[in-house]
Amino acid sequence: MTTTHGPTPGLPPAPAIDHNRIAAAIELLAQVSPEARLLQLRNLCVNNGLWCVPEDARDYAPVLFEVQLFGVPAVAETPGELPTNWLRAARRILEGAPAVPSTAHPFQSENFS
Repeated sequence: MTTTHGPTPGLPPAPAIDHNRIAAAIELLAQVSPEARLLQLRNLCVNNGLWCVPEDARDYAPVLFEVQLFGVPAVAETPGELPTNWLRAARRILEGAPAVPSTAHPFQSENFS
């Protein structure tokens, strides 16, 4: 798996952002009816990311549901909000993506001072 940073003791590597897969997931979720988006997002996350949503959340209060797909995270107070929140985050990542893929490390161009 391509990562955005090297190995860190005790931490799994962070997945690299895959703009092509993110765009494909956005397109797929846009074609699915709003009622079926949560199930489609779940299927995508289970196979390609993280699905941290318990089947029965009644034992957890308060709870914040979290998913991650192709390196794009989203959180929500209810599972039904997850597709909208993930789509919003994914679109923002694609809007900020460089037009030409860079070979530089993703954080090298940022100025933190």
